[in-house]
Amino acid sequence: MSETPPEAIDEGPFPIRGYLILNALVWALSLLMVLVIRWRVHDTTGVLFFALAIPIGFGVVSIFDAIYDRVNAPRN
Repeated sequence: MSETPPEAIDEGPFPIRGYLILNALVWALSLLMVLVIRWRVHDTTGVLFFALAIPIGFGVVSIFDAIYDRVNAPRN
């Protein structure tokens, strides 16, 4: 009745292009957040910190993740 699951397919590390696309998306969403808040509230005093901290932090984590993926990639 229960079948064994197929082996996980190893596709290698996540591509650098994928990291760049994800980071661009985070920056675009952050900019959109600032523009919407500026349009609705007319004040971006506290929002600018988060609008910069979130994408910068995401970028740093992406760099560490890309390095980790390349260092620990299975050797064929």
